[in-house]
Amino acid sequence: MSAPIALQNCFPDGSTSHRALELAEALRTTAERLLSGADYRWSDLGRCNCGHLAQTLTQLSRQQIREFAMQRPGLWAEQVVEYCPTSGFPMDVVIGSMLEVGATLDDVRHLERLSSPKVLKRIPVAERLGLSYRNHQHVARYMVAWAELLEEQLGELRCSSPPRKPWGNSIGGRRRLHEASGRVGDQRPARAPLRTGSNRQSWRRSTPRRPLCVRSPGHRRHRAE
Repeated sequence: MSAPIALQNCFPDGSTSHRALELAEALRTTAERLLSGADYRWSDLGRCNCGHLAQTLTQLSRQQIREFAMQRPGLWAEQVVEYCPTSGFPMDVVIGSMLEVGATLDDVRHLERLSSPKVLKRIPVAERLGLSYRNHQHVARYMVAWAELLEEQLGELRCSSPPRKPWGNSIGGRRRLHEASGRVGDQRPARAPLRTGSNRQSWRRSTPRRPLCVRSPGHRRHRAE
């Protein structure tokens, strides 16, 4: 599973939108791994809901993430509350990697319990009522719904962005267009010769006259100019 082709390469590297697209791809990759039978256990900080997403984003093993988490008490919800970007704790570095791709602390907290209202709206009610945050298949379903939400938001952003002006409309753009067409600098294209003397008379004779519409109170008639 990957992001729609229409969204790929649409946003510059490092932009907020590009990071959100990376998060959507990481969610889909994690969901695929869970559905493929990856080792899952909700009570293990290295292979739970957040732990699996952290594995995808950091390329750390579940054992490493678990060891980092054990340096401070609490599950992921408590780890998020204690998060400090300058603490130096390895677990804060792991959480920071999730924030770097556009996730928020609330997103991480909701992932632990599959509780984000915005994500749950994308799941049918019947399926939503039976959702269990301890079931790896349900976790994968939630991650895909979250990825779809991010992709939908990015698609709306892409469609609502104002169109860029053609680069030939600016002064510098016109200069580049002139140079590309063989004209140097601000040299302007040669104008058509003026119609003077006999040229003007011949041009008038060859141009058909257009009837002029004259309105009067009682009727409408046409006469030649």
